[in-house]
Amino acid sequence: MNKVTPFLMFNDQLEAAMEFYAATFPGSEVRKVARAGEDGPVSSAEFVVGGQLFLGYNGGSYFSFSEGVSLYVDCADQAET
Repeated sequence: MNKVTPFLMFNDQLEAAMEFYAATFPGSEVRKVARAGEDGPVSSAEFVVGGQLFLGYNGGSYFSFSEGVSLYVDCADQAET
Protein backbone atom coordinates (compact mmCIF):
# COMPACT_ATOMS: atom_id res chain seq x y z
CA MET A 1 0.00 0.00 0.00
CA ASN A 2 1.12 3.58 -0.60
CA LYS A 3 2.36 5.47 2.46
CA VAL A 4 -0.12 8.34 1.91
CA THR A 5 -3.51 7.59 0.37
CA PRO A 6 -6.40 10.00 -0.35
CA PHE A 7 -9.38 9.10 1.86
CA LEU A 8 -12.87 10.08 0.67
CA MET A 9 -15.82 10.24 3.07
CA PHE A 10 -19.43 9.81 1.95
CA ASN A 11 -22.80 9.78 3.73
CA ASP A 12 -24.01 6.60 2.01
CA GLN A 13 -23.02 7.03 -1.63
CA LEU A 14 -19.63 5.26 -1.71
CA GLU A 15 -20.85 2.40 -3.91
CA ALA A 16 -22.52 4.79 -6.37
CA ALA A 17 -19.37 6.95 -6.46
CA MET A 18 -17.15 3.95 -7.24
CA GLU A 19 -19.52 2.91 -10.05
CA PHE A 20 -19.40 6.46 -11.45
CA TYR A 21 -15.58 6.60 -11.32
CA ALA A 22 -15.32 3.19 -13.02
CA ALA A 23 -17.67 4.31 -15.82
CA THR A 24 -15.93 7.66 -16.25
CA PHE A 25 -12.22 6.79 -15.97
CA PRO A 26 -10.99 3.82 -18.05
CA GLY A 27 -8.80 1.38 -16.14
CA SER A 28 -10.43 2.12 -12.78
CA GLU A 29 -10.92 -0.85 -10.47
CA VAL A 30 -12.39 -1.71 -7.10
CA ARG A 31 -9.86 -3.72 -5.08
CA LYS A 32 -11.55 -4.34 -1.71
CA VAL A 33 -15.06 -3.83 -0.37
CA ALA A 34 -16.30 -4.22 3.20
CA ARG A 35 -20.04 -4.42 3.77
CA ALA A 36 -22.17 -3.86 6.84
CA GLY A 37 -23.32 -7.46 7.14
CA GLU A 38 -23.36 -10.13 4.46
CA ASP A 39 -25.80 -8.31 2.14
CA GLY A 40 -25.58 -4.84 3.67
CA PRO A 41 -24.44 -1.60 2.09
CA VAL A 42 -20.78 -0.88 1.41
CA SER A 43 -19.15 0.54 4.53
CA SER A 44 -15.59 0.99 3.21
CA ALA A 45 -13.62 0.27 0.07
CA GLU A 46 -10.26 0.49 -1.64
CA PHE A 47 -10.30 1.48 -5.31
CA VAL A 48 -8.00 2.80 -8.05
CA VAL A 49 -8.78 5.73 -10.36
CA GLY A 50 -6.23 6.90 -12.92
CA GLY A 51 -3.56 4.74 -11.32
CA GLN A 52 -4.09 6.39 -7.90
CA LEU A 53 -5.22 4.33 -4.93
CA PHE A 54 -8.14 5.77 -2.92
CA LEU A 55 -9.82 4.69 0.30
CA GLY A 56 -13.52 5.39 0.77
CA TYR A 57 -15.83 5.25 3.77
CA ASN A 58 -19.58 5.66 4.26
CA GLY A 59 -20.00 7.71 7.42
CA GLY A 60 -23.80 7.55 7.48
CA SER A 61 -25.89 10.20 9.19
CA TYR A 62 -23.02 11.04 11.56
CA PHE A 63 -21.10 12.62 8.70
CA SER A 64 -21.98 15.70 6.65
CA PHE A 65 -20.58 15.35 3.13
CA SER A 66 -18.16 18.02 1.91
CA GLU A 67 -15.86 18.36 -1.09
CA GLY A 68 -12.82 17.98 1.18
CA VAL A 69 -10.42 15.08 1.17
CA SER A 70 -8.47 13.50 4.00
CA LEU A 71 -5.14 11.71 3.80
CA TYR A 72 -4.59 8.25 5.24
CA VAL A 73 -0.98 7.77 6.39
CA ASP A 74 0.12 4.14 6.70
CA CYS A 75 2.64 3.75 9.55
CA ALA A 76 4.30 0.61 10.87
CA ASP A 77 3.77 1.67 14.49
CA GLN A 78 3.17 4.69 16.75
CA ALA A 79 6.88 5.56 16.78
CA GLU A 80 6.83 6.13 13.02
CA THR A 81 4.25 8.89 13.37
